[in-house]
Amino acid sequence: MADLTDADIALLRLIDKVMRDNGGQNPTLAEIALAAGLPSSSRGTIQRQLTRLRPNYVDWSGQARSLRLTPSGLAVLGQTAPDLAVQIPINDLIVPLLAAGLTRLSMRVEAGEALRAPYDEAWERGARMLTLECLTRGVAAPAHLGEVINLWCRVAPADWPLPLGPAGRLYDEPLLDDGDELTSLCRELAQNLVSGDAELELSESLMAGVRSQAQARRNQEGYVTFRRYLIEHPVATQDDLSDAGARRELSPFAATLHEMYERIPGTAIHNGQLLLCGHCGWTLERADNRLRCGSPRCRTLTDNFSRGTATRPYDSADPPLRAAGLSASMGSPPAYMSSPLPVE
Repeated sequence: MADLTDADIALLRLIDKVMRDNGGQNPTLAEIALAAGLPSSSRGTIQRQLTRLRPNYVDWSGQARSLRLTPSGLAVLGQTAPDLAVQIPINDLIVPLLAAGLTRLSMRVEAGEALRAPYDEAWERGARMLTLECLTRGVAAPAHLGEVINLWCRVAPADWPLPLGPAGRLYDEPLLDDGDELTSLCRELAQNLVSGDAELELSESLMAGVRSQAQARRNQEGYVTFRRYLIEHPVATQDDLSDAGARRELSPFAATLHEMYERIPGTAIHNGQLLLCGHCGWTLERADNRLRCGSPRCRTLTDNFSRGTATRPYDSADPPLRAAGLSASMGSPPAYMSSPLPVE
């Protein structure tokens, strides 16, 4: 490691201060220069000093606001990483979901359609998950579709200012090239993402991530509470999820809690009402003039949905969401909604 001078340590402290003043958001070189009382034109001098400290004490990627202190840099300041989530890789399905969504957006453009919401489900879920990961980790989050495309899809995922899993090093090209063409990586990921399997895999992957974080934090209570919330709240609003995520035992998993819910399709809305299964509480959909929850067990326990079925108003201004993971092709609700809780 490079020997640290007093000026180096002062710079590390300044980066930490600016980041805290920014509410945890990674600083820019101009912000560091201004905080040091220097003109913004001094960015080059600061960058040369940072280059000498990279990658031992600081690191960054090609993205804006990607400058961050490494664990060694934090240790110099007598700190540890503020949150284990900073080191835990983002969900493996974010990049494939964006690739699938981008492919379908491209098909709409080629067909002469105007791009307007609602967008493809894969795109919306991938973009929402990306945004939540950014907010959780103090990285500038995309504010709209254009920023997801221009600031993320045009940059190789391997260069994102977010930690990727083992597959991340293979994502060495962007999803969209400079000529607005889908890259081979984008097409390959989109082709491999089978929508039905993806929903189940996504839910299982998210739950595995919560379990890993809980184990790392020695927070079994948090994992049990997270699982219980999903079972007891198969349908919830964004406000419900925000309130739950503010609870002490769920706050470490607040972002993932939002990711576990999906938009309710129109097939589950009947005359402005949601029909809910009398056993698991999930949404009922009508297919071939028959109600369907997705689980043969629920059909049996409710006598073909004739007992216990409830309704809930569907407010388009504050639309409820449902726990994700049920695919029509899978034929059963997510495992976490039907399996018993572990003994506490």
